[in-house]
Amino acid sequence: MGDILKEKIRDFACGIGLPIFGVTSPAPMECLEPLLKKRRNLKLDSPFEKNWQAEKRCRPKTSFPWAKSILCFGMPYWKRGEENREKIFARYALGRDYHFVMKDKLTKVGEFIKQLVGEDFKYRICVDSFPLAERALAYRAGVGWYGKNCLLYNPEYGSWFFLGELIINIPLEEDKPLDGNGCSGCEVCINACPTGALKEPYILDARKCISCMTQSPGFIPFNIREKLGYRVYGCDVCQEVCPQNGAGAEKSPLFHTGEEIVPKLLELLNITEEQFREKYSGTVLCWAGRSIIRRNASVALGNTGGRELVPLIKKHLYDEDPLVRAHTAWAVGKLGGLGSAEFLRKAWERERDSDVKRQMENTLNLT
Repeated sequence: MGDILKEKIRDFACGIGLPIFGVTSPAPMECLEPLLKKRRNLKLDSPFEKNWQAEKRCRPKTSFPWAKSILCFGMPYWKRGEENREKIFARYALGRDYHFVMKDKLTKVGEFIKQLVGEDFKYRICVDSFPLAERALAYRAGVGWYGKNCLLYNPEYGSWFFLGELIINIPLEEDKPLDGNGCSGCEVCINACPTGALKEPYILDARKCISCMTQSPGFIPFNIREKLGYRVYGCDVCQEVCPQNGAGAEKSPLFHTGEEIVPKLLELLNITEEQFREKYSGTVLCWAGRSIIRRNASVALGNTGGRELVPLIKKHLYDEDPLVRAHTAWAVGKLGGLGSAEFLRKAWERERDSDVKRQMENTLNLT
């Protein structure tokens, strides 16, 4: 019955757009726990990990004592070698928010299983919603192998897929991790990372990762801003250059001309709350929020090198949003040109937010 049920689940999931599937147990991931604690101690973790304790992430039964199996699914979102024409957004941000899409599909899988096994069947859906080490679970379930960029690679879809899990109260036969990986001696991703966030194979400093920085609240560190290039949300560089992902389809946004990008960046910087919700509702950009996106757009504009943009963005030195004021100041200083230093000095004199004022001071010292 178990093998038959497992194959029925696999077939059903594949039919609704979840072609990647594996099963693991809720047993503790004891090898992972000390690694997560070490990351925290070395300050390599991201701001989003603060309240997710290593013990809970590595011990599924802490949150789900009734669990007997964990079904791991992958939903592909990009084709290997296909070009991303949007440039300023990572590929995963271009469609509907994957949390919603994956949860809808996993709900269908859960209800399908319930029809097969009866009303006593119990399940919970996890898509970035519980303190679970989802990537480690998927690896253990044979979904993929670890790349040196710390992403999971599936033999057929590369790293271009989302993860989601069903925690269930019936036991199914576990799958085994995949043997080996495709990295071998390749370190292209490590060498290509714009900020050096990939410190060494399989070690990521999340506080330097552009993808993390463009999502995190607060002020972007000064030493990261120039390296963001034109990116407004996310970063695909370590995936774009990877031979396993069909590398060579395009250059990084850092090297594109700004002709097609600048109008989009100006639109994002000037966007109203109503316009933002109308255009980006149901996407991960809406999850990040208008403030974060406008902050990032101002930095990206500063990286275009177009001094003619200063008159177009200087009004945001007095924007209602302190994040936008601070990062527009950096952009004006970075672009330079006639009058930019004076614009900054006047904005600094009028600024009442002490944190923003300090950011402006740092910018003035750099100009």
